[in-house]
Amino acid sequence: MQSIDHVNVSDTIETIESEDFFDVLIIGGGPHALGVAARLREPRPAALYTDIEHSRLSFLQRPGSVKLPRQPKRPYQLRAPVPISCNDRARENGESFPKILALDASSSNWLGRWDGFFEQLDISHLRSPMFFHPSPADVDGLEAFAKKLDRENECIESGGVEDVLPTVGQSQRGGDKLRKRATRKKGSTKSSLGAQINERERTSYARPSSRIFREFCAAELIERYHLDSVIHQDTVMELSFGDLHIKTEGLGRGFTVKTKLGRKYGAKFVVMSIGGQECPAIPQCISAYQAAHGQTDSFHQGLGWCHSRCFSYGGTKEFKEAVKSCKLNPDLSIVVIGGGLTSAQIADLAIRKGASKVVLICRGYLKTKHYDFPLSWVTKYSNLEKMSFWQEDCREARLKMVKQARNGGSVNPSTLALLKRRVAEGALTLHTHSSVTQATRDNDTGRWRLQLTYHPPNAKESNIKILENVLFIVASTGGKLDFASVPFLAPLLKPAKQDESGLSSHPKLSEKIQSVQVPGIIGGLPVLSEDLQWGTELPLFVTGAYASLEIGPDAANLSGTRAGSERVVSKLNQLLQDEWFQEYHHQPHVSHRQKATSQVSNVTSALQLLNTSENDKIVQSDSAPHKELCASRRCGFKMGARERRAGNVGGWFDGLEEVVV
Repeated sequence: MQSIDHVNVSDTIETIESEDFFDVLIIGGGPHALGVAARLREPRPAALYTDIEHSRLSFLQRPGSVKLPRQPKRPYQLRAPVPISCNDRARENGESFPKILALDASSSNWLGRWDGFFEQLDISHLRSPMFFHPSPADVDGLEAFAKKLDRENECIESGGVEDVLPTVGQSQRGGDKLRKRATRKKGSTKSSLGAQINERERTSYARPSSRIFREFCAAELIERYHLDSVIHQDTVMELSFGDLHIKTEGLGRGFTVKTKLGRKYGAKFVVMSIGGQECPAIPQCISAYQAAHGQTDSFHQGLGWCHSRCFSYGGTKEFKEAVKSCKLNPDLSIVVIGGGLTSAQIADLAIRKGASKVVLICRGYLKTKHYDFPLSWVTKYSNLEKMSFWQEDCREARLKMVKQARNGGSVNPSTLALLKRRVAEGALTLHTHSSVTQATRDNDTGRWRLQLTYHPPNAKESNIKILENVLFIVASTGGKLDFASVPFLAPLLKPAKQDESGLSSHPKLSEKIQSVQVPGIIGGLPVLSEDLQWGTELPLFVTGAYASLEIGPDAANLSGTRAGSERVVSKLNQLLQDEWFQEYHHQPHVSHRQKATSQVSNVTSALQLLNTSENDKIVQSDSAPHKELCASRRCGFKMGARERRAGNVGGWFDGLEEVVV
């Protein structure tokens, strides 16, 4: 565990414009960020209600403008009511959703980097099944969307979910006996229970096309919850925590977010939804070559090479020119380093574009799995794996379980069959159990010379191979998960500098502690609570790959979007009900609606707090005790989603306590 047990609190009061202040600020624009934003605007999520309960609530809470049609003569002529969006429903019911903002460095649209990868690599189908999606309304929403559009033929079967082909480099008969023995012993309980997948659910394991998935996200998430105006393209440079002065509203403690475009935002809560691609993992041979030649290229591309991250925003011109050169000259080659699905897709892309020779280098076996994690985490008996993971209190043990489950990069069976066909055609050369130990480049010809170390699993000595006439290198080596190295978290994790202008906080506020406690970081991952909050005093929430210690090995994938957003938003809905603006003298609690009517008195109190001396007393607000009003006009239940699913609270009608939200 890294020695980070507290984060810094800013000692100055940041002034934020009221239009730049938000209830929740989301950093990221991928599927996890989209899932959080959609869940914040979904009053009836699928995680809290069954299908019957969901339909019943939809019937009871339908807007008054939607009227059922008259009973026709024949039942099959019933017409469905006019569909409505979440904003229309909120307007009719008097509900109000939190004010949210999402900042993404790569695009001004949701899933911008996602679309870039799929477009540049020409990916036709997702690797994940139909029930992996970020929609909070319905678990089977993607499958129903494909059926509604009559486009089920665009989805393809997974090719036998339970029958996985052997990995490249292993014989079909033999293989690693120790590994097979351990797997057989571990899966003895599950095998005695029967097949992992029910036949009636086999269609749910079909792989949707990229077009269907993108249209589903656009229609059922972005348009339904009106999230187009929520996201902005900007890079977060600094994230600090401290006291905020919101103009015309008052004082409170929250986050200050400074961006590359010079904007300054304030937020009560921040949700961090980024992945490892923010810190690309560069092979040692390339980084050593750049350091030796003093190259100052960016950390994800350089002369004659690039990281796979570049394909998310259009790829590189040099890669496209290298493919054309390899098409004209058969002696030239393109090298792809990596053993995951992205590396295989890049190698196949280069071959389809005309490259006559492509080399794929893997450190070990070219492992074959349907997903990045074993099927036991998502199939019928997935509760066995999840129960053993969540009951483990030691975070180091959880980290070990995550690494064992993911076990590095892998390809799905269909991609493995494609690679074998490319090898048979002679266009692809596959080097397993090999690593690039040295790389040199001739600046005159622009060609690389690579030294490979081939280390067979059962051999005592390694062999050296030399690759000549390499025109371009693609490092598809993923990213590093190092929470402490995220650039915009530096103001929180590093000691703050002294203010040269001599400005200091007000004496009333300087009495507060200048740091808050956090659980720490293990293996580059933050230790989070069950609600994915980093500590109880810091309102910073984390989803995606950095939440693996709490969600599990599928936290970084689409399967972790709904689970992560449900945990985060369930906690945020509770915290958003509390009074956020600071009250330095005891005052009766007021609702948000009544707080808006007393903004003038709040501003007066805030100005007196900033201008009076240490012995001056703050004028108490003249608000009188009153009864709290229901701002949202809806009812909530004091029951968590995980408790309901685990059966810890009894039945649906037992233990329900109706409260006003």
